[in-house]
This record gives sequence, C-alpha cells and structure tokens, in this order.
Amino acid sequence: VVVAAGPRTPFGDDDAQALRGWTAAGGKTLLLLEPDAPHGLDALLGDFGIARPPGALADPGSHYRNDPGSPAVSDYTRHKMTRGLPLSFFPGAAGLEPAGDSLPKGVVVTPLAQTSSQAHLPGQPASRYTLMALATRNAQAASADGAAHPTLLVAGDSDFATNRHFATLGNGALFTSAVTLLAGQDALLTIRPRHYEGRRVELTNRQMRTVFWTSTVALPLLALMTGLLLWWRRR
Repeated sequence: VVVAAGPRTPFGDDDAQALRGWTAAGGKTLLLLEPDAPHGLDALLGDFGIARPPGALADPGSHYRNDPGSPAVSDYTRHKMTRGLPLSFFPGAAGLEPAGDSLPKGVVVTPLAQTSSQAHLPGQPASRYTLMALATRNAQAASADGAAHPTLLVAGDSDFATNRHFATLGNGALFTSAVTLLAGQDALLTIRPRHYEGRRVELTNRQMRTVFWTSTVALPLLALMTGLLLWWRRR
C-alpha cells in the first residue's frame, strides 16, 4: 500500500507517472488530499474518474462542534470498511466529485463518506459532496490490461489522520480501516482497537439541536399541556 498523506507540493512528473503506473498494474494507493494544495496527481485521479474542485467545504447541516468547516459523518455508505465506525470529522476538507456516468471503462467508484446536502464550496450552491471514495477497476477490465484490481482510495482531507485528531471519535478507526482494506486484511476490519478511556457523547450540531428542542422545549411543553388538560377536566 502506498500512502500519500497531505502533499503540499506537487509530485514531480517522474514520480507521478511511477505512482500512476504502479497503481494501474494492480497497486493499492491511498491519497489524503487538501483543498487547493497542488499535488500533481490529476492524471491518476482522472484514471479513476475522480475530480477535486477548488476550495474548502463548509457544511452547515452536519459538522463537528461549532465549526462548519469540519464536516462530520455519522451515517456512512454501507461497506465492509465502514461497518461499525463511529462519527468522524474532516477539518478543512476538499470536496470530491466522482464522474458518474462518464467513468472510465471498468471503473467503479463507491462514496464511503459524504457531507449533508447543505454543504457547499465557495461560490457554489449547496450539494452533497463526497469526502472519501473508493475507486476500483473491475476484474474484467483489469485482466484485459494484465493488472489485478487496481485500487485508489481518496479522501479530501489529511488532517483527520494527524496526531491532533487521530484519537478523536472515529478518525483513527477510519484511517486504520482504509489501510487495512487496501492491504487485503479484510478479516481485521471487524476488530476495532480497544481504548481504555473515559467515555463521553460527541454530537454533531444537528444532533445537538435535536436534543435541545426535545429536552428543553418539547418535553416541558408536553408536561405543561398534560397539566392544563387535567386541570381543565377537573373543573
């Protein structure tokens, strides 16, 4: 597995071509990109039908704590890599755009983590963006080129896997699962590391609003209405 984590300067032409050729020959590559940071790997992304539009995402609908610039994900796409993962967040993330119906021949792209439908890039309308995607070439196309399942896993952020955020919520588990999947160690995906630490509930802003309106407004209002109804009937 080759991991390119948060490149800040572009890969040289020879290095980019070497990585592209290695992946096409059946290699497993993990790219952790950053918004607007030059990486020189557009050709590799194009081979798998993935684009990174300019700008950093803001997600008013689902973000970590009070920072819309840190999109949070609690509802992942159903996939063996994301099974059982807790909430994760991506501080300062780029949006990824799979090519949809115009994907290269034999390529299948699976969005693993996505924003809410309220996310947007600077100057763009709100839309649902992909934060992490798994792209593979199917067996038939790979065999035709003499390659064995070339695989590219791309995330629009690298900060979630840094020391600062690795141990927070599901960030570390998400990164570990990505590497485990690419390494072909599928049996380990169901084994999560055990952490002996104090447990606390971490909520997205949407979940916090739901708790607030339910506990602070709805339940007291229900109790008040019940009391008024009983009072009225006893009259």
